Amino acid sequence: MSDFNSNDDFNTNSEATKTKFNSTLFVIGMGLVFLGCLLILENITNYPFRTRVITFWPIIIVALGIVKLVEGKFRCVNGWIITALGLLLLAHTAMGRSLLSLIGPAILVIVGIFIVMHALKRHRKVSAKLQKSGDFARGTAIFSSYLYKPNEGLFNGGEITAIFGGFELDLRNTTMKHDSARIDVFTMFGGGEIRVPEDWNVSVNVSAVAGGVENKTVASPVTDSPTPKLLITGSVLLGGVSVKSGAGK
Repeated sequence: MSDFNSNDDFNTNSEATKTKFNSTLFVIGMGLVFLGCLLILENITNYPFRTRVITFWPIIIVALGIVKLVEGKFRCVNGWIITALGLLLLAHTAMGRSLLSLIGPAILVIVGIFIVMHALKRHRKVSAKLQKSGDFARGTAIFSSYLYKPNEGLFNGGEITAIFGGFELDLRNTTMKHDSARIDVFTMFGGGEIRVPEDWNVSVNVSAVAGGVENKTVASPVTDSPTPKLLITGSVLLGGVSVKSGAGK
């Protein structure tokens, strides 16, 4: 009898375990299962689920696009195209809107977001090495949310972008890698919350239009040892950011 735990029969480092998860097939499969269940329920209960299926089937396309965006950290062009197409079809089937009347505004929104993201990248000038570092918080929340809550470790700054979305940075269990760090925040029609350890001194230098940053932290008393300093920069448009301090959980 062969041993199940032997390297020949069950090797976690084999090529089979390295196969990339196919999110496209997964979303499509789950969507078909869901639609099939609704049609079965219609036959059992006589409730007109078929009309709901016809109305809301583009949600599958929207879900597929969102998955692509999350996997590509919102820099996947195909993800944006698929999501936009799904939203247009959903507006057409659910609200009876003409596709032609929606395509123009949708294109403007997508192009505008790409321009904003490109401008932010050029302005921030964060090195590729730092962006890939595990102690650097780099998050994008576009029509979604971003959470950064490490249980422990060092923190060496971050850059956060929230457009029609929100974010939460919980740094209470981290230790600042150097004496100071900076978080650059850009929010538009969105906002978020930043939580820091009690011994950090936080200063804010943010441009705000119809929004702002509320610093609820209390400055630490002056001591002989250097106090970690966190500088928050960026822009807040039609949104808000709150900064709080407290003990970690």
